[in-house]
Amino acid sequence: RDWRTWGDPELADHKGMVWHKVSFDLTEAQASQTASVHIGSIDDTDVTWMNGVAIGTTFDWGGLRVYDVPADLLRAGRNVLLVNAHNDYGEGGMNGPDAELRLELADGSSVSLAEGWTYRKVPTDVTRPKPAPWQTIQGYSMLHNAMIAPLEGVGLKGAIWYQGESNAGAGAAYEELLTLLVQDWRAKFGADLPVVVVQLPRFGALPTVAGEPGWGMVRESMRRVAAQDDRVGLAVTIDLGDPYDIHPADKISASNRVIRVAKALIYGEAIDGPSGPVATDAEILADEIRVSFQGIDQGLVTISSSNVTGVELCDGAACRFAPATLDGDVMIIETDGAQVSEIRYCQGDSPLCNLFDGNGLPAGPFWMQID
Repeated sequence: RDWRTWGDPELADHKGMVWHKVSFDLTEAQASQTASVHIGSIDDTDVTWMNGVAIGTTFDWGGLRVYDVPADLLRAGRNVLLVNAHNDYGEGGMNGPDAELRLELADGSSVSLAEGWTYRKVPTDVTRPKPAPWQTIQGYSMLHNAMIAPLEGVGLKGAIWYQGESNAGAGAAYEELLTLLVQDWRAKFGADLPVVVVQLPRFGALPTVAGEPGWGMVRESMRRVAAQDDRVGLAVTIDLGDPYDIHPADKISASNRVIRVAKALIYGEAIDGPSGPVATDAEILADEIRVSFQGIDQGLVTISSSNVTGVELCDGAACRFAPATLDGDVMIIETDGAQVSEIRYCQGDSPLCNLFDGNGLPAGPFWMQID
């Protein structure tokens, strides 16, 4: 069952890997047969070994695992089955049931594997295992080869990209990955293919400490790709998410924002601020920074406060929350004369961002270097 319920304090909130091991004995006659090993339901990903040889890996939230055992791998006497289970969210580990934990032999008999399991937690600072090529979500090239490559040569008016949750642990690399994705699609579907990128909405922990961007790093990578390519548009959805649901319910509002960007990017319609307010530059004064915006429709406003929330000032790796207000369509950030190398706005997994324009579009999360 879920390892958080085992009563081990080290596993109560564990996200990562746990080794599971069981030993079993076979006769000469049993070991001479072909077999399949059934290890039940596992959440999320397993890599499984029999007698030190890897026999299978699967990504599936709770799906049953069945792996063929190669010929001559089983031994008369003691055999060892080792399962590494990796979990990203919620319940984790092997969930049985007992009837699904067995070695099934070619003659129709089976050996139960339901009893005698031991475990060892993997330290959380150990990186996650590399995905197998055939894994459904993070398998290298599988989705591309199965779903995109067969479409090469089809004429497309444009493309919409909504993804990034699975890359949250390596957000800094996402800028290059997304750039390469766009280049690859343009090689297949047209050199000027316009792409609308949906910036990730809020999800997960509410930020209480400055300088911990979390999902903000993925959002920033998306923003940079759009800022560097005039055929990539950004649909900002930060306010449409749910901290407790990675699949937020308000699809209509997200779709309307994508349509708004697409009308301007793909169909050339004249729309004031298709992506909402976008920070463009900063003026540094003695004890404040004035940040200008473009793409404003009906002026800037703050929601539920006279201040702008979620503003961070950073000097290198040290960041702090800073008070900010509006002066017309300019954001004024108080610095108290301290050294600042970067402004960040609306960071963390589920930030509370209250800067909008009069049309109800949020100012998107951003990082801005201060020269």
